[in-house]
Amino acid sequence: MGVPIFDTTLIVVSRLRRKKPFYRAGKDHTYHRLVKLGLDPNRATLTMQFTAGFLGCLAFITLSLPPLAANIVFFACLIGGFLVSLTWIARGCGRTNYFHRAIEIFWARK
Repeated sequence: MGVPIFDTTLIVVSRLRRKKPFYRAGKDHTYHRLVKLGLDPNRATLTMQFTAGFLGCLAFITLSLPPLAANIVFFACLIGGFLVSLTWIARGCGRTNYFHRAIEIFWARK
């Protein structure tokens, strides 16, 4: 459930920032943003499915951990996912201003 929750949160926050209704359809979902970053549609879908599967497996693993350890795993995955995303965007864009491009796509005010 990590990917749908992330996507919904991203859309609501992004549209509220741009003063647009969050209940209307749009092309600003995570899938469309990945395609804008340069991924072909199949790879964007595969990336989202892999991420959802990984987060689902991690959720089952952390069920047996004490709360403190589960929270440490959660925050480590959060930070690791952010760093992997930035590295991946850097390689995909092939430019030196990759961070600005990522921010432009993910937090665009159109």
